[in-house]
Amino acid sequence: IKDAAGNKAYADYAQWSIGGRAFYIYSKKLDFFADYTWTPTEARGGTSTTFINSATHAYSIGADGTITPKLNGTVQIGYTTKTFDASTVSSDGDFTASTNLIWKISQKRRLTLSLSRDFSVSPQDQSIFTSSGSLSLNQRFSKKLSGDAGLNYSKSEYTGTESRETYSYGFDTNLSSKINKHTAVNLNYNFSRTDEKGLSTDYDRHLTTVDLNIKY
Repeated sequence: IKDAAGNKAYADYAQWSIGGRAFYIYSKKLDFFADYTWTPTEARGGTSTTFINSATHAYSIGADGTITPKLNGTVQIGYTTKTFDASTVSSDGDFTASTNLIWKISQKRRLTLSLSRDFSVSPQDQSIFTSSGSLSLNQRFSKKLSGDAGLNYSKSEYTGTESRETYSYGFDTNLSSKINKHTAVNLNYNFSRTDEKGLSTDYDRHLTTVDLNIKY
């Protein structure tokens, strides 16, 4: 359930989803799969809009496996369509895709590349097509200390009553220290820059967090 907190530019809505995946094990190193997810969305709180009440159908196929002894990953392509309850609103849809590749450079170092194009709904009478990519490097310094650093970029295209584009890019770092078999501490920093094409609402975001994880 998403609440707009009194912002008139947004609409409250409730959403849930159900789906399934079928696998075909081709070999010890390669699997094929097919996915389907159904996600209905309904306006709440007396909201009057023809763009919220809808259902999203997502279909995709993909492969997951080992390419070389040091390179493995997942590739997925699909199509997502959004149909509205109101007969006056045309259905919306587009192709989706994702790739996640992991290169084990050494026993202590790993490089991960992720690319994706997703389709989602917005509480602003719009649909969102997001293209994103990230590159991260993970390094294990010792048995108790590891860290990673990454770069990311995304472009979001909003369609509907007011079409617009938003760009976001940044980087993040993380240090993880294992104090003992029960306790670990993570120090995280994330920076992102968001630019909205044609608008003067650009902003920077700095986020620093410290996590303490205790397991028994």
